[in-house]
Amino acid sequence: MPSSLVRAQFPEVRARSVLDAEAAAAALLREAHEAADAIRHEAEEEYETWRAQAVREAEERVAHETAEAQLAALAAETRALAALREATIPLVLKATEKLVRTTFDARPELIRSVIDDAIAQLRLASELVVDVHPDDLGHAEALRGEERPVRVRADTSLARGECRVSSDVGSVDARFTTQLLALEAALRGASARSTTAQGASRP
Repeated sequence: MPSSLVRAQFPEVRARSVLDAEAAAAALLREAHEAADAIRHEAEEEYETWRAQAVREAEERVAHETAEAQLAALAAETRALAALREATIPLVLKATEKLVRTTFDARPELIRSVIDDAIAQLRLASELVVDVHPDDLGHAEALRGEERPVRVRADTSLARGECRVSSDVGSVDARFTTQLLALEAALRGASARSTTAQGASRP
């Protein structure tokens, strides 16, 4: 007997078939929801993992870029300070020379202390020759009373307050230019050491 005829003659069979179909549809729907939930949950986890990694990489990149920027700024600061120190050296030398020359013009008798300091560096000399500016001869004449023979000469190439002492064991150049060169070398050496120390102290 055909099934359609059975369902028509027996309504309870038809009702049971409908219920079975609805139950199967509901089961399929639940499975579909569960699968969708699982896919959504997996996607959310993957997104959170990706987001956390992206945030971490961004933070590391920012930290690296910040550190590089700080190092670059510190290096620029060090170079600027070094350049500033180098730029001030000629100013210091010029001001020092002007002060010294002005002082000796105002107090020419100070040449005697310059000569004494130069002679003191030649303790083993048995004979001395002192060259000074012609206007300083009067202040240098008192050297003739030294225990060692001293000859004083006028030298127009020297400025007031300058002297040059020669002997049988060596000589001492007490010109302003010589002393300023020594001062310049000392200043540049101190500047270089300061720059090196600053660079070594940077993190």
